[in-house]
Amino acid sequence: MHPRHLAARPMWLARDVVNLSSTTIRDLLESVGILTCKAISPSFNRFLDAPWGSIIRARRKWHREHRATWLPLLPQEYKYATLAGERDIRIFTLYPPRSDSDDEIHGELRRVNLQELPRYDALSYSWGTELGDASQWSKVYCSTIDTMGIAPGCGIIRVTANCHKALRQLRLSARRRHLWIDAICINQEDPDERTRQVAIMSSIYALARRVVAYVGEGTTETDKLFDWLNSLDPRDLEVSWSLLLGAHSSLLSAPPAKSPHWLPWDIGLGTSWLQRLAPAKGDPNHIPGEDIAALADSLFSRRYFKRTWVLQEVSLPPLRRVHVICGTRLTTATRALHALAVIRRLDPHSSNPGSIFLTVREGLAKANGDINRNASRLLDVLIKCHGRDATDPRDRIFGVLSVARAMDHPRPLSDELRADYNLNTAQVYAKYSAFCIREYGISLFWGLMSRHRCLNMHRQKHKRRPTWAADFDEPWLNPRSVSEKETAASRPKVSQDSGVSFERDARGIDSVLALARPRIVAGFITRSGHVDGTDWAEDWEVTNGLGGDEVLVELRKGLGVLLSERRDGSGSWEFQGVVPHALSKAGVEAVVKGWSGVVVDGVVPQELVDVDPGEYLSSKESFRVV
Repeated sequence: MHPRHLAARPMWLARDVVNLSSTTIRDLLESVGILTCKAISPSFNRFLDAPWGSIIRARRKWHREHRATWLPLLPQEYKYATLAGERDIRIFTLYPPRSDSDDEIHGELRRVNLQELPRYDALSYSWGTELGDASQWSKVYCSTIDTMGIAPGCGIIRVTANCHKALRQLRLSARRRHLWIDAICINQEDPDERTRQVAIMSSIYALARRVVAYVGEGTTETDKLFDWLNSLDPRDLEVSWSLLLGAHSSLLSAPPAKSPHWLPWDIGLGTSWLQRLAPAKGDPNHIPGEDIAALADSLFSRRYFKRTWVLQEVSLPPLRRVHVICGTRLTTATRALHALAVIRRLDPHSSNPGSIFLTVREGLAKANGDINRNASRLLDVLIKCHGRDATDPRDRIFGVLSVARAMDHPRPLSDELRADYNLNTAQVYAKYSAFCIREYGISLFWGLMSRHRCLNMHRQKHKRRPTWAADFDEPWLNPRSVSEKETAASRPKVSQDSGVSFERDARGIDSVLALARPRIVAGFITRSGHVDGTDWAEDWEVTNGLGGDEVLVELRKGLGVLLSERRDGSGSWEFQGVVPHALSKAGVEAVVKGWSGVVVDGVVPQELVDVDPGEYLSSKESFRVV
């Protein structure tokens, strides 16, 4: 019989194909589109796998029970219903496998409201593989369950290969599991829904029964490390914060006693101390001390720990609810942090995942009692997450907004800064750069930025991004600007940062920066010595070191900004970079050596303290920077 005829006669299907194997039937039905709906009920799979003598007897009963849910649809993408309420989310019910060799993922989506406190586990994972490939897609067969418990439709949701692997690891053998997974539970094709869901994502993870961090497939080495971690006695890991934080006295003040973000254990004790607690030689979980650091370093070098989103996913929920899965092994977040401790003592100024986690937890724990801050912690978090991965470049900012909002409590982050996926990447970068300039001052924000050596390339990639805005795709941060600065951004503004205004486009996005400042007409600069130290001896005299279309404008004493005039006759200027300025070559070298103090703390170079500005500055001029 032709497959088209089978598709037209589902009520007599078992009689017509009684002599075919179940595998052949599945292939046949999928080819004509019927098995698009096979995820609706596991009993349909039992129908196919049953002995053929019983199929004929059972087919009429099965169709009576499932007539409303088993629909012979053509293959199609899953169609999402609109989420009506502000706190509405979808929960994915993951079905058990049909057999040990079943790699297909089946389940159903149900709409719930967070205010009803539904029970679910939230998945934290990396969209891409270890090689960064997020282009490999796999199918999830999904049905929709409405409020009456009826499945009115079904379809295919495409997820990345890494998400598919995570779902296979999370699948229970004999019962269903309720999960929240962004790739499935959010309609990725609807920017309005993505915007609304990202706004409540911190609540989604914080209210989850458990947060499961899937860091990738396991290896012999990761299995060995997880077995070693799980063999440690948690009672032996309870130590004081003074051991954890060491000499970093600025972090030693205790947060509120019952803060959910308080870390009761030291995660920076080092290899030797943990090795004394580990199983002795002869125990199957014993690992030589010299091997532990290598295993831990390999684990924390995985792509998962370089993600931007991981910060809010594992930092905001209570630590006791976070579990880490690697392949078939599972451990608690606390034990995983101890694995990080054996690599190196945690340095609050470094960008390793442990340092970021520690900074965020400390900030969350003390958020209510921190009265010395007068600015948002958003830029501090962006600095810490500099260079982290995101599949969507806009998520380099959107992925940390919830963390910044939590650290700013009770000082709310502006509603204007909520994630908005209706904006393109260039608009997002311009919007948040303008916020940072207003919030922290132009000399600080521009002073943090690396000089745009490849300006033309950047302009080609984001053609509409203003040159004065940071390109968060690239290594936008100059690490020397924040060297030895724990919280660089949330410090008082420098008074010289007046004279800045913006012009907005039709969408309300800041597109033009108007700068009213004097030119620097005398002294010396270095174009990149403060960034990479390559031209310490190549100081440029202002009078003859600038190009014909360049000007040097003072931001404040010691800081100048290079602008180049556009060649379109508009009279507009493009940002080139911030450079150190002094009246002598020795003065420039002194500014370079104390660069972070000049940028962050507003330190005035000694030779400019008592000098009349008229000796090296022109009168104030206006520059329209685009």
